[in-house]
Amino acid sequence: MSADRSTPKTALNLPEGTYQLSGAYSCQSNTHSSSPQRVFKASYAKVNAVRLTSPSPKTKSKLSFTKRSTPPTPLPQAVSGEGVEFLIYPNGDCLCVVNLTALMAREWPSNTHREKRYPSDPTSAAINVGVSSGDSLETLVGFENGEIHLIDAVTFAQTGKFNAAGALCSSRVADVQWLPGSATQFAATFGSGVMLIFDKDKDDGSAKSLQQATPLDASLNGDNSFTVTHPKSRNNPVSRWVVGRGPINSVAFSSDGKMTLCCHDGFARVFDLQGERLLFSFRSQYGAMLCAAWSPDNQYLVTPVALCLGHNSWLSSVAFDPLMCEANGGGNVDEGSNYRFHSV
Repeated sequence: MSADRSTPKTALNLPEGTYQLSGAYSCQSNTHSSSPQRVFKASYAKVNAVRLTSPSPKTKSKLSFTKRSTPPTPLPQAVSGEGVEFLIYPNGDCLCVVNLTALMAREWPSNTHREKRYPSDPTSAAINVGVSSGDSLETLVGFENGEIHLIDAVTFAQTGKFNAAGALCSSRVADVQWLPGSATQFAATFGSGVMLIFDKDKDDGSAKSLQQATPLDASLNGDNSFTVTHPKSRNNPVSRWVVGRGPINSVAFSSDGKMTLCCHDGFARVFDLQGERLLFSFRSQYGAMLCAAWSPDNQYLVTPVALCLGHNSWLSSVAFDPLMCEANGGGNVDEGSNYRFHSV
């Protein structure tokens, strides 16, 4: 008899044994843990500009540091030539910035890593690749208190703040991502099951404007129910989405306008972002949906399950390798096609 695929699994049976699945990710009921396991989102980018050269001794550092009593030598300066790879990730109450190019070249060992401590723990980060360079990284940072900061991750200078003091949504930020094809708009998902679309060039509106907004799109009932509202104000947010039950753990965009929301109720929901309509959804067999990634050609969407070869815990992030994804025969996806992705 075939297994009932509509029933979520509580254990994963593998040849080497049986693994009990964490109750924090159970989607058997509508009640979710008030303090689910945290999944923190990092951001990787390769930006233009640059071969690095040592800065002048007269250059002053504007960085904020922890665990150091004296300012270190400032970051190497970008002058010409090659691209630079950066990794930005939360670590406790700190935001860490790693210059991977300098790290792999074993150059300037004291300058490959920077960090800044914040009053509220960072939860996610996203680099605006389209406007960033080797000496300026425009980066969104989501926080446990619901705020979203826009910073230059090289100097840690703050250039913007959104959802200040949780005025628009008081729950933690689960994920932040820039919208494809836009240098100003971004999405932020929250632990309350809300996603807000912001424009970095607009000020925040009031919570009252959200309450007065009329839903412009809504599905019917059941597991695929969602609503989208557009406040009448010209301020942020541009739109407000309420999707599923429980936190929206992450958002992933394809380059052709599709949006995947990974929800704590066990569903991945794929939307037409521009048309604000649900295309399809599917359910995890092993608990909550934590993350997803689109292939560079938008042909595949990968979402992890409870365990994967090489891991002994839940997967928190997946990403395709754009240099190792190619269809066979001039764009035809078949058995000869090659796609490689990474999991963390």
